[in-house]
Amino acid sequence: MGSCKSSYASSSEVDIRGREIERRLKEDKEKSKKEVKILLLGTGETGKSTVLKQMKLIHKIGFTSDEIATFRSALILNIISCAQDLINAMDKLGIPYEFDPTQVSCNATTMSRQLTESSLTDPAIKDACSEYIETRPHLSESIEHPTTRRRTTRFKEIAAAASELLACQGGVEHRKGEMAGAAALIRATDPSRVLSESIVPPRLISSIKLLWQDCGVQYCVSRSSEYQLMDSCPYIMENLDRICRPEFMPADADILAARVMTSHIREIRFKVNESTFCVYDLGGQRSERKKWMAHFDNVKAFIYMVAISSYDQMCFEDSQTNRIAESLNLFHSLTHHPALKRTCIILFLNKIDLFKEKLKTTPLVDFFPEYKGPDEYEEGSKFFEHIFRDENKFKERDLFTHFTWATDTKQISNVLETVTLALIRSAFEDIGLM
Repeated sequence: MGSCKSSYASSSEVDIRGREIERRLKEDKEKSKKEVKILLLGTGETGKSTVLKQMKLIHKIGFTSDEIATFRSALILNIISCAQDLINAMDKLGIPYEFDPTQVSCNATTMSRQLTESSLTDPAIKDACSEYIETRPHLSESIEHPTTRRRTTRFKEIAAAASELLACQGGVEHRKGEMAGAAALIRATDPSRVLSESIVPPRLISSIKLLWQDCGVQYCVSRSSEYQLMDSCPYIMENLDRICRPEFMPADADILAARVMTSHIREIRFKVNESTFCVYDLGGQRSERKKWMAHFDNVKAFIYMVAISSYDQMCFEDSQTNRIAESLNLFHSLTHHPALKRTCIILFLNKIDLFKEKLKTTPLVDFFPEYKGPDEYEEGSKFFEHIFRDENKFKERDLFTHFTWATDTKQISNVLETVTLALIRSAFEDIGLM
């Protein structure tokens, strides 16, 4: 008779498999102790992706050829998008091309000089301009007296002068001349078609350069809080010729300036001493936040990004909600989430470079009436630090604050080094090694 072999494993085989499973679980546990999981959180346009890029540069992770190609395409798309956004904003805000706000001492002679040659040849427009000048004697007063007028008053006077001058010229529908032609070409451009070609059309490049050099457009840029314009617009426009060359390869500064909306979760890993850091960049737009909770397990810390320079800007999603108010509401929900009760918070109050510049022209109190200090960086930044730190209701939880300039590699490198060492120390304390 043939031998009958049991289909069941022997007890010794079961023991071997059990010990192997236990060994792997132990290895995974030891490995997890050395891993530091960090989430990059915040609303849109706060600089999360820029910080992730900086981490890749600082830790020599580098970028793949596909990523570099994506950044090159993104920069070209960013240029076209900025140009089209500026043209639409010029119409929305009622700003004439060639409008120079520095010339607005607002008397009849100045206003007459501002009119273009073509508009003065139209009798109807000429009559309208004469009526405009004669019926507004108050505009002969200088608006350059900061001791007697608030900056907001001067701003409104210049804005009114721009809008009324455009009306004198016949309005948006009657824009004429070289600038109007360049704007029409840019507006009609299909960005996807440009990317499908081997080179950016020279006529499009010259039109965008002409647009960017216009003093009226530069005035429009100064009012970018009234519409949506990416922060890197000045950088990419000033590097237009270089970026649009067929042989262009993005340098580090270009990669940091490239704007690619985060529509999926990005992850990087790097080692510091014996610890492995796993950093996840989660999209900040409202539609992306529903994906966050799936990543809350085993989080050592989250870096929360706030663009304090956006105190006068509205959200991309609805153009009605103040960006910092949105950021504060989201921060409140995170700090009160039970899954994050003991998770360390690292607060990055970002874009301090833009914040310092904006305070020179845009009073903080106009958007946050509870602010009582001067329009100076030290007081303004401390104000925002206080209102965000006040949301940390779990006092046993660590909350560290850093004022950051995410596009400045040296500055952000120093900040990230401080953060990294603090998290390593905290991780060692958790497992009883310190």
